[in-house]
Amino acid sequence: MSHNPDRFTGPESNKPLSLEEFKKKGGNFHMFFAPIGTMMGDIYRDTPAYKNCVTAHPEFETLAAKLQGYDFEEFDLDEEGHPMIKETDSKRDEMMCKLYDAYLIMRPYAKKSGDLFG
Repeated sequence: MSHNPDRFTGPESNKPLSLEEFKKKGGNFHMFFAPIGTMMGDIYRDTPAYKNCVTAHPEFETLAAKLQGYDFEEFDLDEEGHPMIKETDSKRDEMMCKLYDAYLIMRPYAKKSGDLFG
């Protein structure tokens, strides 16, 4: 059997990322909270990790609703289609902490990091 680096294994398997690590390595985790009706958000929310989390933690949906109202994307496209960094939002730190809370709640329901970060 080959080693899969994406799997949660070994002594670090139960250790979640710190908030600072999460901010750097959070990948596409925010896509679980894309607005309802968006293709990517619906795809992410249809995963076992998300569904099992909501089943075990009905209150998670309240947090999810708060997160769905925030745009976590740090980049946008200008009129010519070139990527540009968005202006800093005063609510970003608060929303990142809420997103991190969601990560901590969902993490036990993921079998590998790809289940959370896409």
